[in-house]
Amino acid sequence: HVDALRGFAKASFVIVCIAAAFSLRLLTLGMSAAEVLDSYTGMAWRGSQMLMGVVEIGGSVAWVLATYRANGLWSVLGASANISGWVVVKFVPTAFQRYGVVSSVAHRLAHYMQYLLLWTLHSLALLRALRSKDVIQTHAVVA
Repeated sequence: HVDALRGFAKASFVIVCIAAAFSLRLLTLGMSAAEVLDSYTGMAWRGSQMLMGVVEIGGSVAWVLATYRANGLWSVLGASANISGWVVVKFVPTAFQRYGVVSSVAHRLAHYMQYLLLWTLHSLALLRALRSKDVIQTHAVVA
């Protein structure tokens, strides 16, 4: 399953790069940003961004499945923060866009979720270090 996810991620990244290159080309030809966003290229760009969200979410789920035995609920906490961040930034604004609802709150919330993810990963690393016999022996010698 991991190889399939990696293949999907690589293909998604190629699509993002192609969409970005076409968007940049249209901008250099003199189209305004609004015109590019309304074009097929703009729709491809937004779609590719959603695709990267799916890649991130899939990666988070795969990480939980691979690390749950070793990390327990910490894995779930980290993955939940990452998934929430992507849903808040990519999917929720798109759902409300048709109603004319636009806000910068989604990006701020996503950054808070990223902080939570980083804190979780840092806590996992610290927990592993504290459980390590080498670190415990080193601290015993220093103390």
